[in-house]
Amino acid sequence: MPRFRRGLWPLSLAAAYAVTAAVWLAVAGGEPSGRWVAIHLVTLGVLTNLVAGLMPIFAATFLHTADTNGWVYAAHLVMRNLAVVLALIGLPRDMPALVGIGAALLVVDVLVLYIELRQLRRRALPNRFTYVVRTYERACAAFLHGSVLAGLLGSGAITGAWYGSGRVAHLQLMLLGWGGLTLLATLVPFGPAMMRVPIAEGADAVASRALRRANLALTVASSAMLLTALDGWPHIVARAVATLGLAGYFLAALQVIRPVIRAGRRRVLGGVVANITALGGWFLLGVYLLALSAETRWAGVLDAAELALGVGGLFQAMLATVAYLLPSLLGTDAADRTRRHDAAAVLGRTRPLAFNVGLGLLVASALSHHSFGAASSAQVNAGWVLVAGASVTTVLLAILGRTPSRRGREP
Repeated sequence: MPRFRRGLWPLSLAAAYAVTAAVWLAVAGGEPSGRWVAIHLVTLGVLTNLVAGLMPIFAATFLHTADTNGWVYAAHLVMRNLAVVLALIGLPRDMPALVGIGAALLVVDVLVLYIELRQLRRRALPNRFTYVVRTYERACAAFLHGSVLAGLLGSGAITGAWYGSGRVAHLQLMLLGWGGLTLLATLVPFGPAMMRVPIAEGADAVASRALRRANLALTVASSAMLLTALDGWPHIVARAVATLGLAGYFLAALQVIRPVIRAGRRRVLGGVVANITALGGWFLLGVYLLALSAETRWAGVLDAAELALGVGGLFQAMLATVAYLLPSLLGTDAADRTRRHDAAAVLGRTRPLAFNVGLGLLVASALSHHSFGAASSAQVNAGWVLVAGASVTTVLLAILGRTPSRRGREP
């Protein structure tokens, strides 16, 4: 995997942020500031590093073109993580200037990435996976809009009713656009590769059409969600349009995910197959709950949607990617790579089970009106411990590559 070798840096950084977020959730998940830090450790530290770091590599692979210049790639990495650190320091400490600078740096970073992807696609000959790179461009556009909103929200430029509607619109653009569109586009060709099964016949053609509809539906939903800050009948109409937009996104995502899950059924439900099957289900549930939150005041449904989308869908996809790629990138030769992959497969059924059971406890707790991270709730504590334990174990096994005795292994 020489082309993916440069992806070792964003993968390692994402793994470090993932471990930090998991430990933070287990220790400080009950505090409001702890929740904010944990969410942005995942969305900025893990998600943005993996998405922006692997996008150009996947794009060059799918388009059969040369890689991005190494110095340009390194400059992106430095700028991106400087922006993440500034944002993570700024908001909890009530320093809006740092939040604004961080958001501005991220906007510049992703805008340049968008231009690079567009130029890469235009130089390449069209093939069956060109739609993947085109969807990456749409994901970058969603990120740019979401980052502008984040900068306005974090700097205090948006207040009152507009703050609430802007926060939900920002959430939609980041989880369904930046993360969701990237995940759905990559899942069709890369998901079967991780599961070691062929792509379902016609899945790429279906995905190409469905992802265009998903992007349009997201644009409608997020724009309408912003307008829900209005009073009277405009508010009612905006909520209805936002719900319809999210329903359209759900149907498009279902079309993309279903063939991938069907392909995975050809293998025993263990390890990465279990992760991919579960993340598809959680992602769809999260979109449904997000649509439900646009039409109801049911306490906890938005928290449950964040958990299902952010942790069950995107974070679980990142864990599977780290576990799949890191052993190959860290291995020094074929034997070492095989040993590392064997180590990453240890407890291959138990880890996904623990992760998803823990997440189920958290989602159920949110839907039953408990606080997102209530330290007094044994159910919430148990959920975070299971999710954090499975996450940290997965990352450490992928990095360390130590294979314990066969007695401690599972198929």
